[in-house]
Amino acid sequence: MRGDQILLEQYASLEEDLQRQMESIGTKGGADSVKERAIRSLTQSLQSELSKVFSSCILTEMYPATTIAFQFTVIELDSDLLQSMINCASLTLYKSTIQCRCLPIAITMFLKPADKRHQKAPKDWIQIDPNYAHFKHATQYTHRTSMVWNVDVQELVSFSLQPLSKSQALDLKEMDAIMGVSLSIAQKLHEYMLEL
Repeated sequence: MRGDQILLEQYASLEEDLQRQMESIGTKGGADSVKERAIRSLTQSLQSELSKVFSSCILTEMYPATTIAFQFTVIELDSDLLQSMINCASLTLYKSTIQCRCLPIAITMFLKPADKRHQKAPKDWIQIDPNYAHFKHATQYTHRTSMVWNVDVQELVSFSLQPLSKSQALDLKEMDAIMGVSLSIAQKLHEYMLEL
């Protein structure tokens, strides 16, 4: 049950929607069914994203008819789940003999409302690597963005931008700032991983 809770804590708006749906259902069995479907959907989404990222990074042609599987045990989590799993698996790949095109580095950020972004430095409106407290109050932010980088060639492997509340679209200058901050952090994290 704790695993379900960890997953739902990462998606505060989904947890609120799920709670409303469960309250409108008359039976506990029906409410549990709705929750199970939501958890299954989130789990499948995470598995799909992990598969997409690592199939583009691992030299799969070197391992025909081979399945490379990662198993994660989350004991405690104070950051984005997908970011943590990707970076953990990357470090594992780096320490292994599995040949890769690149080691993917994941970065998650929350963005503050537009009035906080106007003519301010990115550090003032970008929350890098949000923790548990940020996830619990995610509606105070306008967007959640996750980026997975191949820092060797400064190329995005995966990108998502999700609205967290009623928000304005991001302009090109803001997107450029987000990309620059994300790449800079990814490069530092990559250097750190190589030193381990």
